[in-house]
Amino acid sequence: MSYERTITVGGHRYRQLAESYWDPKAKRSRTRVLRHLGAVDPLRGTREPLPRLLAPVHFGLLATRIMSGTLTAAQVVDLVEQMGGEVPPGDLRAVGIRYDLGKKTLELLLWPALPSLLRPAARPAGRPPRSKGRTPPRPSRSRERRH
Repeated sequence: MSYERTITVGGHRYRQLAESYWDPKAKRSRTRVLRHLGAVDPLRGTREPLPRLLAPVHFGLLATRIMSGTLTAAQVVDLVEQMGGEVPPGDLRAVGIRYDLGKKTLELLLWPALPSLLRPAARPAGRPPRSKGRTPPRPSRSRERRH
């Protein structure tokens, strides 16, 4: 019996075509991967795209500039704002253009970048850094108790 399944490997999700079969030697069912179908989330770690509507003429200009590979993320934001579109605050991770064949509509898809979840590394525990000057010796605790 073959079926499609989703697996997670190293934080990435993938689709696979797999089948279950009975292994008489081990006396249990096993799973065999027939074919890998690709990634589920090509833009891992991003939010859902934000669709924006623009005039078809603007989509043509934007698509041409994107396909030529000459635009930076800041230039995409500037172009969309000049065309009357709204851009979410912050950095963009990806930009796409979707054409719905049934409705015959164009949408500009903007994937905003997620805020960085990485925090600066904690300082290692241990001795404090040595000063260059000589520090006087500290009395031991046993001497403090005697007095």
